[in-house]
Amino acid sequence: MARTSEESLRLVPGSIREAALALGVPKYRVTVRVVLSSAREGIVTGALLAMARNRGGDRAVNHDRARQLVRLDPVGSADPGDALVIFNFATSPYANWNALAWGTALLLVLIMLA
Repeated sequence: MARTSEESLRLVPGSIREAALALGVPKYRVTVRVVLSSAREGIVTGALLAMARNRGGDRAVNHDRARQLVRLDPVGSADPGDALVIFNFATSPYANWNALAWGTALLLVLIMLA
């Protein structure tokens, strides 16, 4: 995340910083208002990638565990945030399972963005 944020900050053109300073804006306000607002998308992307990488580290173990649990009890025992369960619910013919899958996916995205 630090590397992505650093690269996003470096990609902000120096001419924008110089223009804000030439208008008499204090340096701290240039950093907060101009530089950070210009690099915000890259910083958010870096944060999301870092969280996904952190969560994906134990994916293989959780995936195997979820497959075993799904075979025993496809509805109740599996981790509801597991990608396999969400996929199974999203591709099922039942409308309420589809709604649960899309709701869970939305909730996971909102948690990552918070």
